[in-house]
Amino acid sequence: FKMGEYNQAMKIFQKVLDGVPENSDSQIQALYALGCTQWLKLPSEDKVAAEKLFKEVIKRSPGGDYAAWSMLALVRMVHMVPADQTPDYPKVRVEYQKVYEKFPDKIAGHEAFVYMIGAYLAAFTREDAEIAEKKLDEFLKAHPDSPFASSAWGLYAKAAETLGEKQGQLDAMLKELEKREIDPANPFMDNSNAYWAIAVVAEFEVGDFDTARKYYKLMMK
Repeated sequence: FKMGEYNQAMKIFQKVLDGVPENSDSQIQALYALGCTQWLKLPSEDKVAAEKLFKEVIKRSPGGDYAAWSMLALVRMVHMVPADQTPDYPKVRVEYQKVYEKFPDKIAGHEAFVYMIGAYLAAFTREDAEIAEKKLDEFLKAHPDSPFASSAWGLYAKAAETLGEKQGQLDAMLKELEKREIDPANPFMDNSNAYWAIAVVAEFEVGDFDTARKYYKLMMK
């Protein structure tokens, strides 16, 4: 699957599906894997088949992790459209909200929440930014240590920027960096872009020269 050998992946996933006990964890995983493969096997994706498989996972294991990921995948298929098309943002916002409300303590639910906020901020309107900021306040209060906390703070900074809240934008950018997960195994981890962005906002938008100097120096270092 990772190498893009989708036809071979489907054969192996199907063998698992047929060879393990009915409704076992392995069978649920195989159904989900087949759904992902049908969805993502470019250029011959089969979204109809993928949708059936994801719905089967939800039916067999309604409260499980793979049900959460399947529910998220169903919304992603609606949200991810060709470059020359515009997603139905009102629809995907509602659907992402449903995933988060059903699975508020699962990673898939948190990912759905972040995508939903991104859909609110896509149009850069004050009204949508106000809604996004309110929802982000509630999410970050409820889940301060979510794996998506850094992403949520990054979106908060964008909402604050749209609303002209310069200090709020800077504060959110600092929190985004603070919550960013460090992967020591990734040789491409680099915070210099974040340092630069923080320094520029601190200097030119807020007038906080101490913070600006700190992050310019970190960038140079």
